[in-house]
Formats: sequence, structure tokens, C-alpha cells
Amino acid sequence: MAYGHSGDVKALAVHPIETHVFATGSESGKLQLWNAKLKMLKAKVTLHHPAVSCAFSPDGKHVAVGCKDGCLLILSYKNIVTGQFKQVVQRPQDDSRCEFHHCNEAIETVQYSPDGSLLAVGSRDTFIDVYDVTGSAVPGRSVGVMYHRLHRLNGHSSYITHIDWSSFDKKNPDRHVLQSTDGAHELLYHDCNSGKQVRESLRDERWDTQTCTLGFSVMGIWPDTNGGAKAADATGINALDRGPVPGRDALGRRHKGELLATVDDSGKVKLFNYPCVVKHAPFRAMRWRDVPGLARKPTGTSEGYTGHSQNVTNVKFANEGAHVITTGGFDRSVMQWRVDEDAIETKGHTKRTKEPRPYVTKQPLPKVLLPRGGDGLTTEERDALASALLEDDAGTAKQEKETLCDYLVTVTTGDAKGASTDAAVVFSAFGEAADGRTLVIRETVLDNAPDNFSRGGVDVFKVTASDIGTLTHLKIGHNDSGDSPGWLLQSVNLSNITKGWETTLFPRGVWLDKQRGGETHCTLRPSEHELRKHNAAHALVDQKFFVTVTTTDTKGAGTDANVWIELFGEFGKASGARNLDNAADNFCRGRVDKFELDVAGMGAGITKARIGHDNSGFGPGWCVEHVDVLSVSTNETVSFDLPASGLWLEARNETGTSCEIFPKGKHARRTVAAQTRYKIEVHTADTKAAGTDANVW
Repeated sequence: MAYGHSGDVKALAVHPIETHVFATGSESGKLQLWNAKLKMLKAKVTLHHPAVSCAFSPDGKHVAVGCKDGCLLILSYKNIVTGQFKQVVQRPQDDSRCEFHHCNEAIETVQYSPDGSLLAVGSRDTFIDVYDVTGSAVPGRSVGVMYHRLHRLNGHSSYITHIDWSSFDKKNPDRHVLQSTDGAHELLYHDCNSGKQVRESLRDERWDTQTCTLGFSVMGIWPDTNGGAKAADATGINALDRGPVPGRDALGRRHKGELLATVDDSGKVKLFNYPCVVKHAPFRAMRWRDVPGLARKPTGTSEGYTGHSQNVTNVKFANEGAHVITTGGFDRSVMQWRVDEDAIETKGHTKRTKEPRPYVTKQPLPKVLLPRGGDGLTTEERDALASALLEDDAGTAKQEKETLCDYLVTVTTGDAKGASTDAAVVFSAFGEAADGRTLVIRETVLDNAPDNFSRGGVDVFKVTASDIGTLTHLKIGHNDSGDSPGWLLQSVNLSNITKGWETTLFPRGVWLDKQRGGETHCTLRPSEHELRKHNAAHALVDQKFFVTVTTTDTKGAGTDANVWIELFGEFGKASGARNLDNAADNFCRGRVDKFELDVAGMGAGITKARIGHDNSGFGPGWCVEHVDVLSVSTNETVSFDLPASGLWLEARNETGTSCEIFPKGKHARRTVAAQTRYKIEVHTADTKAAGTDANVW
């Protein structure tokens, strides 16, 4: 249980991609993001409006928030997490804010369509407003503007309570049907493409979500009443949600079936099977009652799970059905429930379950992951990991002989555009003991703040692990998740507080970005000498390079000739001339071409290159603007020094059809065409016999 709101909590939504992340909003004007795995606050934002409903877009980029004063806000999830300004989404057409005031009363529910093209907003005005998210969702009606109001759906006689969209149909992808309920116990259907009400029954329709408390598939959630008692009020159940059965079988397949969680004004949380079509269906919650002289067993009627002090306002399944999140009204609390997959078919037993230990909010230690696959590890690293895992599994770890050390991992992110990452960053370290054994710090997630690994930031993480002796190398990378996973790793510093040593790892300034042609992980060495030594040892190993060539955007810059490049390594080896050809329109004017080369025996380092063409075709002349070569093994990019106006390669020029080019750097040579040119003017005197026929130098 976690507390963080100072007003009634009603808004609740789960991130569709990062299912362990969920958002809550309260009438105090706060929207908070939580991490269900770490049980901690991820980020928060002040709305300046009392929030009563929220929803994530299917791609997870936007958060729609409905407010009590009738305001609708569209927020950027990335900007909230990274703490950037302009958290309200702006339209690219006119930079206007996506903040709308079309409703006069509270917006009780908001829902995105499964394809993310439409947004439905239900309010206490008894209307449902449908917004075109992309600006082109409905041909003939869309106007090309993001988040413009497309329809206002009528028909309800009371305030809107819940909304569900029909599931995405591959055979009819443009179909958008909506079901909605209101305070007068009405269940209506609308076609959101036309904005008209659907009169026929849709009891067999498959809905993308199930939040409506009325309908054939949820008819059994309403409780039975005792003789002479008043029937249950249709507004007594505040919210429900459908989720998968958690866990997987021995083959890794997800369990079949679905569950239904409901919450009501009595503070109870109930769990049903879905579909719930049996009248007064039983639910999986029994109340334990101690009867003197009898065994402990469930007696009496099933009453549901109790945790909130009063009414429960909302419920959602999170983390692929492993958890249920509930929000309280007057108690202003957010509770996280674990769904026990082993007890799914259990209806009661004579053994009393243990009470869970209370969770105390504190700074969590980094979670240790167990890389059992061993992909990308050397034989020594794999053997060391296997030995450590066997000790953990058998429970035979020699704790009395094991020395635990406190390490500080200092990670610096580069100060460049796009340098920050919102992916999960992990690291592992390897060392050598005095007897030659390989020791490891197993893969550890680095995460202790919402703004970790921001542009130009320095993050420090404390890790407690076994002593690894003499550090040999370190591996760091990310899982390539989130909106912008690419990351510029400037430097990593590892210090052992217990033993009193500190090491800076090399290389520095490494882009871990697949979109730039790199990898998501890299290996760092404790010194530049060790890095060169390692590269020399792997010189005869096949190396992969990505060559990016940019043709100048000037008249006649493109070429029809066959272009080639030759790379020269640090150990005197060369790749030989390699043709650059992977498309019919390579090396057109202003085009950026990317090629993949596999080179053996040259090493990963590059000292120079030679680029040119065979002077064939109708227009062989070529002006090249940029040449960059990325080494996949070291993840280093070499940019070559070319003139700002481009390097012309044609037969009639002094340079010719080919030229040697050199990397940019402090001591690097300049290319022939990039050398500084001087204009020398010589004035001969205007006197008799002042001219000469000799060669002047």
C-alpha cells in the first residue's frame, strides 16, 4: 500500500506497453505514475485541475485526463517521466495545447479506441464526445487536426459512468463501436464513425475492455439479497475490469481464461471468472472466522477482500494480470493486490494462510537479474555465472567465506541531442581472483530515480555484491524499450568502497542506439592499454562495419559510377576495395546511403580509408559530403575529415576519381582536398625589361 494523494483518488489507468507502470489521479490536482514492480513513485505532475479519470493511448505516448471541472488534458508520457516542460501535448499544425473545455461538468470516463485513432470522453453532461486523435481517423469527416472533436453522442438520460470500445477487427479495421452505461442503468451502443446510435443487440460482441457494469457477460456480478431485503443498487458496484489469468505453464504458454475484478461502496474487492453469466455468481474470496473448539476453515458467506476503509472507486489489472490495483475514495489510498495463480481453482482449505508483511516505502536496492541464457558471454564468464547460480539454487553458498563489498557505479550521459534514454539500463562486472578464477557481479538494473540517464546527467548507484578481485572488464547496456531507447554513454566509473579502489572504464562517448547502426550493449575496459590489447587479440576475428556515405545536395553531385571504399586498420591490415551498392538510386544528390561490410583480419580500429569510383556511366563525377564508419564490436564511430563544401571526385580534377581520407582528430592528417588552399598574387614591375621567361618558384 502506498500513499501519495491528498484528495479523493478516482482516476486509474495502466500503461499498455509497460504493464507494470500505472497512473493515478486525484481531486487534489495531481497525476502520479507508479512502478508496480518496485512499489515506488515513478513520476508526478501538477495538473491545476481536479482529476477524476485518465487513460493511456495504445502506444503509451499520451495520457488523457478527465477533470472534475469539465477540462480534458492530453499529456505526454515521455515528458512526464523525464521531467521536461510542455507536458501538455501540442498540435504540430499550430502549436496549440491539447486542453479542451467542451464539457460543463465532470468527465467521469475516458477511453482510447484499440487502434488509437479515436478518444471517447463521457461526462456528467449525459453526452459522449468523440475526438479524432490522428486527424484522419474517419475519411470524409476528419479535418486533419490532432484531437479535434468529431461527434457528440446523445441518447443517455443520466450521467455517463463507463465506456468500452469494440475489439479491433482485422477484416474491418475501420469499425468503431462503443458501449456505454449511465447512472439510470442504461446500456447503449453507438457507431463512432457516423455518430449514430446502434439499435440492435450486441450481446455477442467482443469488447477490447470490460469496464461497463451492465451487459450479458457481467450479469452475474450483482449480489444476491436476503429475503425481504432491498435489492442491490445498480450504482453500488463502482468499477470493474477484465484481466488475464496470471502465470504460465511448463511450456511457457500463458494460462487460458480471464478474470473479472469488481469494487463497490462497501470497500470490498471481489474476483470472478469471466464471462460471469451465472446469476449471483460465486467469487474467490472467503472470510476466515475463528470458532472455538473447531478447525480453522472458511465459514459463512463469501464477503470479498477487505483493505479500503470505505468506498473503492476504481480497479485495474496490471503487470499482465499478476497484480490488481485499486483506488480509494475517502481513504485516498492506492492499493496493490497480488493475484495468486496457485489459488486460482482453490475454493477454501483448512490451512490458514500467513498474513503478508507490511511494506515500508524506502529506496529499493537495484534488482538483480539472473542471466541464465548466457548469450554474449565468454566461456569463463558463463562458467562463473553457472557456478554462482548453482550455489544459489542449492543453497550451499559459503556466506561465512564470502566477502560482500559496496560498489558505487557512476554513469555519465553525454550532452548531445537525443543522448538520454528511457530504457532499462543494466550492468555487470567481471574480475579475476588471486588463484585465477573469474568472479562476477551479476546483471543488475540501474534505477533509483525517474530522471536517470538524462542528457548531461551524472547518476550514482550503490550495489552490494561479492568481491570481484581485480577488475578485468564491465558490460553495460539497455533493453531497447521505451519511446527513445537510444543512449549516449559518456563514461562509467566503478569504485569499491570496501576495498578502497576506483577505476574509470574505456572507451568513452559510446552510442548505444540501434537506429544509429550500433548495439544496445558494450564492453568497457579498465584502461586504454587494456582496450588496445583486447582489440589486438581480436584483430583476426571477423569485424562488422556500417559505412554511412552522404552525397552533397548540390547540382551534379550525384554519380552513376560504381563507388568503392577501402578501410585500413591499426595493425597495417586493409579490407581491400569493397563495392558500395545496395540500391538502384545509391549516391543520388542529397542522399544518405548506409552499407554493411564484413572484414576479416583488420581489427576494429580504423586509421584511414580510401574512397572513389570507376568513372563509368554518363555522369561519373561525384561530390561526397560525409563518410562515417561504425565498428559494431567497439560501438565507435569514425568520422572522416572532408571539406565543408564536399569532396569532388572526378577525372578532370586534381584529386582524381579516388582520394585517401583520414579521421577527424587532434593529430590526424587532412585529406588532399581538405588541405588549406592559398591564392598568391605576384606583381611584376612596369619598367623596361622587367619581365622574365624563366621558371618562377
